[in-house]
Formats: sequence, structure tokens, C-alpha cells
Amino acid sequence: MAHTYTNILIHAIFSTKNRHPWLAPEIRDEVFRYLGGTLRELGGQSRLVSGPLDHVHMLFLQPRALSIATVMEKVKASSSRWVKKRWPERCSFGWQTGYARLASANRTRTR
Repeated sequence: MAHTYTNILIHAIFSTKNRHPWLAPEIRDEVFRYLGGTLRELGGQSRLVSGPLDHVHMLFLQPRALSIATVMEKVKASSSRWVKKRWPERCSFGWQTGYARLASANRTRTR
């Protein structure tokens, strides 16, 4: 029986709604940790989550069983709900529609 190993490294970039500077220093690290944790729960591996006040750069290994579109939809929806709950004064928080992605180090091996 063959076993498949896939290693797809994704660099995803997405911004806050209307490029509003929601990612202030007092919440930024916690939001970035949450994004990384959500990726882990989906079966991915977060390598780096960072960014300025109005957008996020995430470098991660794509979960084997999910498409990039599904990963991004789940990460953005979950984190948006969480930010609004965690910081009620940011009840207008949201992510802009869409994302940019770069895939690299795409290696697949079958045994």
C-alpha cells in the first residue's frame, strides 16, 4: 500500500476590511497566535504569522486534506468571530474578501 507525503508551503496575505488599522500593538500578538492555532487545528503547521496594522502574512504548511480556499475561509471566519468576542469594542472588525497566496517548496513523494 502506498503512502503519500506532501509538503506544500503557503505564504498567504490578507488584509483587514477596508485596510482599517485594526491590528494595533495591544492585540496583534494575540491575534497572530490565534491564527496560528487555528491552522494547527485544521491540520496545518504555522511557520510564521506577522504583519503591520492592516494586513497579515502567514507562512504555513497546508493541511493535507483541505484546499487552500477552505483553509483561508475557516481561518478568517474563525478569527473574525474571535476578535469581536475577545474585544467587544472592535465589533466592526473584519477581514477583506479574498487573499493572495504564493506556494513554494512543493514536494510530493509516494512510497
